[in-house]
Amino acid sequence: MERLINEIIDYNGDIVYFTASIYHILLSLILIRRSKSERKSKIIMFSQKHTYKSMFVEFGERLESYGIESTILEPFNRIETLIGVSEKRVLKKLRIDLGLNIDRYFLVNYSWNYYYTFFPASVMFDKCDKSVYIEEGARQYVTEQLSRREARMKTLLLGHKNFWEQDKLITIYVQHDEKCPDYLKSKITKFDINGFVNKKDEDNSYILNFFLKNEDIKQIKKMKNEKCGIILTQHLVDLGLTEDEQRNLYKDIMKYYSKYGKVYLKIHPYDHVEYKYDDYSDFEIVNSNYPSEIYTFYGIDFEYAVGISTSAIEMINAKYIINLNENFEQDKKVSMVAL
Repeated sequence: MERLINEIIDYNGDIVYFTASIYHILLSLILIRRSKSERKSKIIMFSQKHTYKSMFVEFGERLESYGIESTILEPFNRIETLIGVSEKRVLKKLRIDLGLNIDRYFLVNYSWNYYYTFFPASVMFDKCDKSVYIEEGARQYVTEQLSRREARMKTLLLGHKNFWEQDKLITIYVQHDEKCPDYLKSKITKFDINGFVNKKDEDNSYILNFFLKNEDIKQIKKMKNEKCGIILTQHLVDLGLTEDEQRNLYKDIMKYYSKYGKVYLKIHPYDHVEYKYDDYSDFEIVNSNYPSEIYTFYGIDFEYAVGISTSAIEMINAKYIINLNENFEQDKKVSMVAL
């Protein structure tokens, strides 16, 4: 990513980061810190669900204290998108909130898959004069191609197709370059999140102070001194499970892996299921809005890291990394894997 950092430093204009998750904000902060570009950096946080907004509001206040401008975009309905109202609102909001020169900026975009740039990031891509794409997560290669009907709908909803053919897109950064489709290969550059973390104390403090509260730091230090593992939740209710089904599924997973070391259950920021059981309490909850990649900064080596259809476990240092089912969305099945 040194090339990207140098491009950010050299660019004479605003750097706009289009984010939609805590992971995106983490990477953006690393880039901003490494390039010392706070004054020309602007972060757009797309709240894909209205329930995410409060978290982004809190992040916006922290970004302001770092001297970084930000704004929150909320979802538009399909009718507004189809008739072009939402595109006009996006551009107006960016002019007002960020003072953005709509015709000249460098876009760092995370909102895409192998086939589309998704709205409203597609609006930002259309208007920028230079751009790089960074994968949403290490499992982006699992993305399935859309059906013809779905593809037509995405195009109607301003999803930008064939973005890789445009000269303004300089590079696409991914962690699994070997799994990318051939038509992207000319733009692909491989990056490693662990190598991306700068080991300088001042850089670590910059990131850790943004995401962590005092109680988070105490818990993380305790993890570092224990033989323990971490289980990462996903909001599987979005994939068709009931809350009770999700709650019981993670109880089964915790019971199975607890024999390998104390269980820490890290709740996904978008997961609102309450993990309380009348017959099981042999685990500790991690219920804070920080990305699991933070553990890399602290140098924690877990006994195991377990998740269901999540890319985050690939960015945790552990003796055993278990993704129980990459295709859970399709078959809703989980089989335990012994260590």
